[in-house]
Amino acid sequence: MVADASVDYPKTIEVLRASERNAPAQALETLAKEPKAGDEAWRSKVSETIARGGVAIAANGSRLDAEWPSIAWQIVAFLVLTAAEVLVSVTCLEFSYTQAPKKMKSFVMSLYLLSVSAGNVLTALVNKFTQDADGNSLLPGASYYWFFTTLMLAAAVVYIVVSLFYREREYLQSAEDAAA
Repeated sequence: MVADASVDYPKTIEVLRASERNAPAQALETLAKEPKAGDEAWRSKVSETIARGGVAIAANGSRLDAEWPSIAWQIVAFLVLTAAEVLVSVTCLEFSYTQAPKKMKSFVMSLYLLSVSAGNVLTALVNKFTQDADGNSLLPGASYYWFFTTLMLAAAVVYIVVSLFYREREYLQSAEDAAA
């Protein structure tokens, strides 16, 4: 829409102000006055600003409102993520407990929890190092998620190789050991 200049900027700004979306309206006013108006970077900024405002007026006068997804979609996503987290945590903690020697059970279980926190730190570092000086992501849109997908596939390959050479042992604690 912005690429083919089919946005009526003054009317869009007017509608944004009327619906109390002043920040996008102000940003759009500033962008409309820029001398570089029309180049690709400018069109990208305008598109992002219009998306934040949620409304645009086309050159033919028609109003184009954004459709906002229902909050119910987040509930579904959180249910799936919570179920996955519970299943993975129980499995990993059980594996850590059954595969660790008796005197190292707490230590091995803490290593599992350390690996979870290391994953959180990795995500934070990726977010920090994939931003330019202006705070824009160097991995825009789907590229961000493809980066983590590739990282997960690499981890899966490493897991498969390690699992081929892993010899399972069970160190279960007996009732007598627990009483002692």
